Amino acid sequence: MHFLDSGLWEDHIYEQHKVHIKNVGRSAAVTIDNRFKSFPRWSKVHHFEDGISKITFNDGSKNHDISKIFLFAVHDVIPEEVDNAGFTLLRVTRHYINMVMYAGLNVHTSDTISAGRASVKNFATALKRYISQTQELDKNWNFIKLHYTRHCFDDIESKGVLRGLSTKPNEKFHGPLRKIYLRLTNFKGTAKQIMRFEHQNVITTQIWDGINLLDAYNKPDPEELDDLELPVNNDHFRIGSKLKPLAYGVLKDSDSHLFSHFHIRVSDFMNILLSQSKIPLPGGKRIKFNLDDTIVPYQFLKINYESLETWRVATDLLQCNPNFQNAPRFDFIIFATVTGPVFAQLRYLFVCTVAEIQYPIALIQAYKVVHAQPQVDRELGLLRVRKERATELISVQSIIRGAVLIPASNDPLLSDEMLVWDVLDGDMFLQLK
Repeated sequence: MHFLDSGLWEDHIYEQHKVHIKNVGRSAAVTIDNRFKSFPRWSKVHHFEDGISKITFNDGSKNHDISKIFLFAVHDVIPEEVDNAGFTLLRVTRHYINMVMYAGLNVHTSDTISAGRASVKNFATALKRYISQTQELDKNWNFIKLHYTRHCFDDIESKGVLRGLSTKPNEKFHGPLRKIYLRLTNFKGTAKQIMRFEHQNVITTQIWDGINLLDAYNKPDPEELDDLELPVNNDHFRIGSKLKPLAYGVLKDSDSHLFSHFHIRVSDFMNILLSQSKIPLPGGKRIKFNLDDTIVPYQFLKINYESLETWRVATDLLQCNPNFQNAPRFDFIIFATVTGPVFAQLRYLFVCTVAEIQYPIALIQAYKVVHAQPQVDRELGLLRVRKERATELISVQSIIRGAVLIPASNDPLLSDEMLVWDVLDGDMFLQLK
């Protein structure tokens, strides 16, 4: 935390970015703030409702998230032809977050260690170029926190992953210690008193955790059981936020553009799905729904998948809700196809019943990778995708995991293009690499 997030990033790289943003003009700062405000919400990622330009203090975890979002908010704000050094600093930032992502992995192999060392070299090369372009700024880059990056992966090999060495877990711990000092000590020989009270607190917390775990085991939460369902026999997903059954005709009237001929599309999809899955069609006849037939809509999806980072099960909680906490939220996903993984946005989630068997289906808007990417994307290591013209139906079973996609530009002509936030977590980072 002190070397990277609240050190090298906050005190040095981020401060230099502010200089170049100021040189571009006030509109640049406004654009960056707006992009931070509108950044998609995701579990365990800070949401900066007021932007970042007026923030005077950040803890390490907020600095960590700012550093990962910053490049995606600024990639087109500082053009190379306007500020060559400023754009070089964006390259530095790309290599910095690559280095941080590799360093922060919770499981390392010889391949990730090798890639991490390469990211350190790339960062050092880009920074050296930036320093040569900004000698007039009189910025001193000779400090111990920068030098540490050269030894980071040596430390990981000799001592273990950074999770066991980081000061982040204790960052928010100063508050309880301060309360103990103020309320429970006599302000004399406080170290032993604080240790005694903190020891008591740890023991009581462990006891309560055990009691709560036992209660949860013996009496599961009925609300959770009612809300989450398992339509098919698998451990890959659960669906929740169940709505009342809805007829295809009512659905068509609610949004004629999105649900045009929807009963026909679902009929065709189910015929293909059952045929490919080698499931006999009911009575040997093609499935044919009409406008009076019903489906059951859902607005929540829980996806379990094996993380490429930890080789353990990870979970994404996805929303497909037009009014989630007073705002629409339609999360993005990656789903499997015969030609490879595809990015998409959830548009509608429902269960279709055929011969008393439930089939969870998602209506999605697919996004395909833009292979002829702009030069700025190649320079900054950004993955651009473009929205397909038509929506598609897919089996929820084919969804691999959730994803975060960000609008690529404020230009209305590029409204169909998005950037993939590849530093969402270790699994997403390694998958895209």
